[in-house]
Amino acid sequence: MLRDLLFACRMVRRSPAFTAVAVLTLGLGIGANTAIFSLIDAIFLHGLPFARPAELVNIQNDFKERNIIAGPVSITKFEHFRDNQSTLTGLAADTFSTRTLSGHGDPVQVNTIQMSSNEFDLLGVRPLSGRLFRPDEESAGEHVALLSAEYWDRAFQRNAAVVGQVITLDGVAHTVVGIMPPMPVAYFGGVDLYTTRPEEFPGMTPELRARGFSFLRLMGRVKPGLTAAQVQANFAALEATYLRDNGTKADAEWHPTVVDLVANTLGGQLQSTLWLLLGAVGFVLLIATSNVANLLLVRFAARRREISVRLSLGANRQRVIRLCLFESLLISVLAALVGVIGARLALKVLIHLNAPLPIGQTVSLSWLVLAFTAGIAFTTGFAIGLYPAIQASGTNLVDGLLEGGRANTMSRGQHAFRRVLIGGQVALSCALLMGAFLIIASVRHLQQVAPGFAPHGVLAAGVNLPSSRYPSRVELGVFERRFLEAIRHAPGVSDASLGIGVPFVGFSFGSPYSRADGKFVPYARRPLAPVRFVSSHYFSTLGIPLKAGRQFIDDDRLESARVVILSEGAARTLFPEVADSTALLGEHILIGATNQGENAEIVGIAADVRSNLQATTPVDFYRPLAQQTSNSSNWTLVVRTSLADPTTLTSAIRAALRSIDPDVPVVNPTTMETAIERSIGSQRLLMALLGVFAGLALTLAVVGIYGVVAYSVSQRRTEIGVRMALGAVPREIVGLVMRQGLTPVLVGLVVGILVAAELGRFLESQLVGLSRFDPLSFALTVTSLLAASLAACWIPSWRASRIGPSMALRG
Repeated sequence: MLRDLLFACRMVRRSPAFTAVAVLTLGLGIGANTAIFSLIDAIFLHGLPFARPAELVNIQNDFKERNIIAGPVSITKFEHFRDNQSTLTGLAADTFSTRTLSGHGDPVQVNTIQMSSNEFDLLGVRPLSGRLFRPDEESAGEHVALLSAEYWDRAFQRNAAVVGQVITLDGVAHTVVGIMPPMPVAYFGGVDLYTTRPEEFPGMTPELRARGFSFLRLMGRVKPGLTAAQVQANFAALEATYLRDNGTKADAEWHPTVVDLVANTLGGQLQSTLWLLLGAVGFVLLIATSNVANLLLVRFAARRREISVRLSLGANRQRVIRLCLFESLLISVLAALVGVIGARLALKVLIHLNAPLPIGQTVSLSWLVLAFTAGIAFTTGFAIGLYPAIQASGTNLVDGLLEGGRANTMSRGQHAFRRVLIGGQVALSCALLMGAFLIIASVRHLQQVAPGFAPHGVLAAGVNLPSSRYPSRVELGVFERRFLEAIRHAPGVSDASLGIGVPFVGFSFGSPYSRADGKFVPYARRPLAPVRFVSSHYFSTLGIPLKAGRQFIDDDRLESARVVILSEGAARTLFPEVADSTALLGEHILIGATNQGENAEIVGIAADVRSNLQATTPVDFYRPLAQQTSNSSNWTLVVRTSLADPTTLTSAIRAALRSIDPDVPVVNPTTMETAIERSIGSQRLLMALLGVFAGLALTLAVVGIYGVVAYSVSQRRTEIGVRMALGAVPREIVGLVMRQGLTPVLVGLVVGILVAAELGRFLESQLVGLSRFDPLSFALTVTSLLAASLAACWIPSWRASRIGPSMALRG
């Protein structure tokens, strides 16, 4: 067997051109599969690095009547559940927040998780260095923090002496007590630091807490021997007592739902997208495999004389098959090495481009990925070599030993096998092309959706004020006025405004609302809608049309009468009987938490604005920034400029901030157009990957078609020469070859259309503005495949028409 393997190595080395083509063709398919499987392994198959993850659960809030699914939990409800539940070994809460870190060079924004002191203990995670939080640090004593491994590496160059040092977050000193190992991005996000005291959420006020403002994520560990149904029953009973004691709170009737933490974290749209991509690269691998199988069929057919000599000298058929399979396996092993290198490069590119995937900064090719690649290599090596090996081992000794004649030609069955492979390639390419065109059409539709404002020439940047120095709305109001005054007088600035909940760059919380007349709704049953607190000039800065009334002015202050601007969707929802927007000016609504909703006068009606290109937001409320109901200072500055590159204003914004408060950073300055494009990043990534895979599939299919037709012409040179001698014209020869070449293509195209129509339902969740039966996508798919196939068939057909009788007889 070793001798056969060495012989196979020599044969592979003696044909460098053939080996290079086969290895690269198969390497493309194997590399694409390795790259996508690496993502699936890193995100899903590795699981979560928590102790006994099957015991972990999340507790979520549902209230379908108000369209609240998998919602967060309020502080009051968390404390009620934590102190009275009996089915979990412990219950923890956390929330994501952004804070300003200062005292170590320029101030920067960091992503933090504020959590209960027991969360890491419940998860079963130990620190790399230092210690975890202690119970006495839950709500009293000094403030403490844990660094993530990534931030420790990035900001402190892995200096172990940082443990015990003091850092400043939002103006408050925190002692670093430990370094945490890398945590899964899918669960914790791109976190930099962990702190305690989740109830000290930035901007939290007694009014928000009293109304049942919900922002916490809950997790716990099920006690041994208990089932999820028992935990659910326990929390349902706790909800009944919460409703009895807190019936006026906004979350009084929200129902707790116990869900598996692992499934809740690793399921969803991302999982289905990656499995879809794995299916796509599987198609590419099948096409590459069939191409290499075609090449091997030709290669072994050309070696019939050599194989016949071996058989005549006593070699049995099994040994011939083994020799051929060793060659195909060597090719697949080399292709796997090329594929692994290509996969590593592709993953580095994805990380460098900040692809919208929860993969952190490193994705390693784990042993599972390498085992997957090895399995693909040996499976494809066996698959591409088996049929050609069987055919080669069945060589007729007399025909095989002849010089010339039919010695190097294929049998009718071999030609039929090659045509079947071509039909299969076309069918698979059709399905991939259809998927790519559907996603491209969907992304184009999203890019053409009007956001409801004018994003061109607008710069957006975060401005987060430390709560220790700006503890109330009075201090925030002073900063707002000084900062906007400085920005509006900066060179190149046409207008500027501050806001909370700016579309595409900020986030807003839902607030309960109701009419203030006899049609008002009880507080606990009021629907929720986004409320955007914005300063004066907000609508003119973003270019949001006002349909009636006025925008906010500088006189809309904390001590002034409460005012509100409604979107057109909000006006239709609250006042369906009023057709004229102007008639709503002066009407009043109840909105927010203070006193079960503040009574605010409607002073304007604004055009609907999208916060997400994939879905409308028909109900929006705008309130003056000075009248915000929280002390939140996670603001977004929006600046309209006539400058060609709005980001050049960043230095002017930094200078204005330094003149007022040097410890406040400018966070993530970006143009609004870039922010809108980034909001569909996952769809654009899917479009790019599917487009690349479909392009590879089409290229491989065209190469395969060309190879089959060209080989067929080379085998029929004598026949074609005789036809020309008997009076056939070039046009007839072209037609003959084209018909034979296109027959398997047309059959494959019909099958591919049926396959594409069926597989399209897996794409439906990714499509916006069109269905899986989009006629334009079908037309483009068929046209592209036919055009490419015609070109692949026409070139060897044209060459066949140039064969003269004398050339054929000499050849």
